[in-house]
Amino acid sequence: MGMPATATLTSFICLLFANLRFSAALAPGIYGADCATSPSTSSSSSSMSSQPSRTSSVFREFSLTEFKSGDLHTKLRIARELDDAMQHTGFFVLRDHGVSPELINAVYRAADAFFEKPSEYKMQFTNETVTWGLPGYCPPGLESEGRARTVENPEEKTLSPSDLVENFLYSFRPSEDLEAKELLLPPELKSTIRDYALATHKVIEDVQRMASFALSATDPEIISYMHNNITESGHAQTPSNLREDLVRVLNENLLERYFHSEEHYEMEILFRLNHYFDLSNVELEKNQLRIGEHRDFTGFTLLSGEDVKGLEVKVDGEWIAAPSDPHKYVINGGILLREITNNRWRASSHRVAVTSRKRRFSIPVFGDPDHRNIVQPLKGCHACNAEPFKHPRITVQELLDPIFEAVRTENQLVHDSVGTKV
Repeated sequence: MGMPATATLTSFICLLFANLRFSAALAPGIYGADCATSPSTSSSSSSMSSQPSRTSSVFREFSLTEFKSGDLHTKLRIARELDDAMQHTGFFVLRDHGVSPELINAVYRAADAFFEKPSEYKMQFTNETVTWGLPGYCPPGLESEGRARTVENPEEKTLSPSDLVENFLYSFRPSEDLEAKELLLPPELKSTIRDYALATHKVIEDVQRMASFALSATDPEIISYMHNNITESGHAQTPSNLREDLVRVLNENLLERYFHSEEHYEMEILFRLNHYFDLSNVELEKNQLRIGEHRDFTGFTLLSGEDVKGLEVKVDGEWIAAPSDPHKYVINGGILLREITNNRWRASSHRVAVTSRKRRFSIPVFGDPDHRNIVQPLKGCHACNAEPFKHPRITVQELLDPIFEAVRTENQLVHDSVGTKV
């Protein structure tokens, strides 16, 4: 499916029912799922998701403050560990990120206030048609991540039941007239959602800077320096100094250069308020999940979740439960990040299991580049350019279009066979 040049999609979202005044001013958004028509969740029952076979101890944890304030040796030690985490799981945990607990709690309170409203009220804030990539409210029964052709083994993909979630999406760029966008938001989300978007935009930029440092550190001369001079704790073993030209290499923000193009494109941020509604009186279909197995599309995703586990990551064929702390971010890379690192970094499949029938929330945040950018090895990253490129040199838009088209076709078949059920 071709998309308008102005549309940016780190995800594809379908939003149903009309509200022209809402869709006229909110900018296109991005996400890694399809909001597609599917059967209701009452036809058959299944037990809650089984526990993954491995623990969450495989998730590396990093302090953003330690990286930003650390000396060269501390940054190189963190870079080495971050590169290792992205190679093995594609996920890590970030603490000391600078977003205040008060703001995070305020977003959860705002989400609670909005989602507890009647369906008729929330439906005022949907888009006018079944449209992918536009912010707003997506009601239960419309979304199934498992239908996306983004899993590691697409041939194993099945026609999954609808995901047990409803959500609200918001996209922005800092240069936009955020006050004008505020006028179109539900009253419960005003101000808080804008403040959180601005705060997490800065975190994603900081994560890109830390990740760029790690990719620049794959230069053979820098690797040799680390081997000879830095212990596992990050301390210098010898008084050797790294050459100034290599220090400059390390400080180049490779990902910022890619996500903020030379044509002054400003990275778009979209965040999604997920409401995992109460399941006390819901019969689950076989293999039904809160959010089905998928991989995210473009760059880094920041996930804030309550102190309830549910996110699971597939590593080497096994499901691993991710840690959950409302004041830390679980971060992962998408398909585009995997491709521009020439498969050095992973884009692992993940899902949200039904670990509890109680209602809860999570807030993933996505960063989206200019879709006119070429998918090619990241300039300045030695490891990304050390081998022949493993992917077609196409635009980001061309990378994503087949995914959207496949899902659109498949969802239409479901729609034709069972009709829309909300």
